[in-house]
Amino acid sequence: MSVLLKIRGFGVFGVFAANGESIVLGAKHQALMALLSKADSGVRTRAFLENILWSSSQPEQAKAGLRTALSTLRRHLGSEASQLLTANRERVVLDLNRVGFIGSYEDGAFMEGFELPYQALFRDWLTRERDETTYRIPRRQTDLGFNETQIYSSSGSSKQKSKPTMLVSEQRIGILKSEVQQLLHIREHAMTIIDGLQRENEALKIARDMQPKSPTIARTSKQA
Repeated sequence: MSVLLKIRGFGVFGVFAANGESIVLGAKHQALMALLSKADSGVRTRAFLENILWSSSQPEQAKAGLRTALSTLRRHLGSEASQLLTANRERVVLDLNRVGFIGSYEDGAFMEGFELPYQALFRDWLTRERDETTYRIPRRQTDLGFNETQIYSSSGSSKQKSKPTMLVSEQRIGILKSEVQQLLHIREHAMTIIDGLQRENEALKIARDMQPKSPTIARTSKQA
């Protein structure tokens, strides 16, 4: 198969057409391409992408953000290369069989100098990628023995299920751990705020009960 897209991961991140022409992308679209290009068979779930790229947004906003990003990214890639980017309700796929990877770790750190403000989960993922001492090219669909139906299907025939595959990569496990830790930190912070509010409320109740009755109230009580 002919290469329709080229990606330079090390040094300044870049995406190029088959003829070598640079494709200008915004930061969020570059991050999306990096996440897909580093995944085995180029597959990421929508939930994963929404969480790691829109972690500070509400779920519905994150879903809308991913839909818009995919639509915009396809326009930037052009009519030919955009065919490599497909999606269904659960997954987003970049066909790595027709993607060429250029450069090596000798050209600099992975996505050197790149930042995505306010996205801590993406920053954690990028830090782990930069910590790798060697460049591991993600396995393509053909390397893993997958076809297009298997990529999009969460279930298959017994023959398909018998194939030994890694269901969860070490990289994914690391990201999930980071997400859980962040959620626990948020919960702990929220409980601290709630405890403080409860203490303030109790103190206000005590102060209110200790206040002397006004003369009007006192006279009314005496007359009664």
